[in-house]
Amino acid sequence: MRALADQLRDAGALRTAGRWREAEVAYKRILSRTPELADTWYNLGFVQRQLGRFEAALQSYETALSRGVG
Repeated sequence: MRALADQLRDAGALRTAGRWREAEVAYKRILSRTPELADTWYNLGFVQRQLGRFEAALQSYETALSRGVG
């Protein structure tokens, strides 16, 4: 398995490139193994908002807040 830092970097690069669907998949994969990552929940919410998945985005933002996003 690739290091978490590498996975986060790659997901961030997909987000920055506007490759929303791929970024969503990458963030969900990371969070399935490490759900405590508040910033990753926030980033997932951002990507979901870009995809027009507003309810999912709100849920991701709520999870980010509950986990102490900065």
